[in-house]
Amino acid sequence: MVVVLTVPVADVSVVVPVPVVPVAAVSVVVIVPVVPVVSVVYVPSVAPVVIDVSVAAVSVVASSFLHPTASMATASTAIREKTRDLFIAYISFSSGFQGFDAVRGTEDAGRALVAAHIIGRDLPMSSLSVVEADREPDHKTVVSFDGTTIHYDVYDALSPAVVLIVPGFWRDRRHPSMVHLARLLNTMGYRAVVVDVRGHGDSEGTYGFNLHEHHDVAAVAKDVLSQSSTISRLTLIGFSYGGAIAVSTVARHDLPVSSLLLISPVADFKMIAPRLNPFTIHRHIAFKQALKRPRFTWTVRRAAKLRALDDIENVHVPVCFIHVKNDWLIGHKHSVALYEAAREPKELHVLDIEGNYHADRIFSVAAGSVEPICRDFLGRHTPC
Repeated sequence: MVVVLTVPVADVSVVVPVPVVPVAAVSVVVIVPVVPVVSVVYVPSVAPVVIDVSVAAVSVVASSFLHPTASMATASTAIREKTRDLFIAYISFSSGFQGFDAVRGTEDAGRALVAAHIIGRDLPMSSLSVVEADREPDHKTVVSFDGTTIHYDVYDALSPAVVLIVPGFWRDRRHPSMVHLARLLNTMGYRAVVVDVRGHGDSEGTYGFNLHEHHDVAAVAKDVLSQSSTISRLTLIGFSYGGAIAVSTVARHDLPVSSLLLISPVADFKMIAPRLNPFTIHRHIAFKQALKRPRFTWTVRRAAKLRALDDIENVHVPVCFIHVKNDWLIGHKHSVALYEAAREPKELHVLDIEGNYHADRIFSVAAGSVEPICRDFLGRHTPC
């Protein structure tokens, strides 16, 4: 069929035959503009500041909060804090988090979780899937220095060496990744202990982002040592903020520690700057885990806390740092800073793997890279 279209041109009518095309045959191509991942924020009175982020939208939102007369240092701080706020808002909305509205409008609203959302996905560590789920661990409790009851699990083995695992923020001792790691250590010949620091799991108290948690870990370590006269060596493995707690534990308590293994550790609370990408965040966060909210103070940003960066110089045992390059939550600069401040012997492993994964999640996606490092370090400094 042909439709006759009459087009007037300077008083002359031209008849143009136009074929009728079925609607189903017509496709629409939408041109989407390319958005750069580097945003430049201009602050009058100072030089332009280039903000390297994983999603352009983050830098745009962050820049809108800057005061036009802020100094470069103030601009950098504002960007970092607002990026954290955006991250917390995302978590709160997606997980149905309750309590955010109660503090909305205060300067701490949305900043409560800025330390380290070590939420991860509930995927088993790849090489651990073959480890049999043997008998249940021995569940024990100990009272910390201030009367707070701390819960921990012991995965026993006939070994003179104990590996005490300190999970990160938002992780408890029964999280699948912690259970799998403990059982892997058993197959390597180690006794394994996993602790619920205060505010997490079954333990009492309120989490302070490395304020009193080192007392909890020390109490567990002393309790474990007191229950067996055959234990002669102790290693602490700390994940993320658990890494900071492990550093402070070794630095501030007299324990027979032979080595310290830190995976994605936090050097300083103020250095935390999440790299948000809404298109890939599902790789790192399991929202059912987000519902298991630990107990912590809303004024955490201003509250007193210890810095692993200060305590690391008082650690006098071999230390191994493992971090994924450009970790999405705790940048690898944390491990670099700690490594530079640490005493010898020390070693730093920055894994250049795709995905920007954090803490125990590394074992799920890069077991072939991280497990040999752990085995070698433990074998050299804490033989079983």
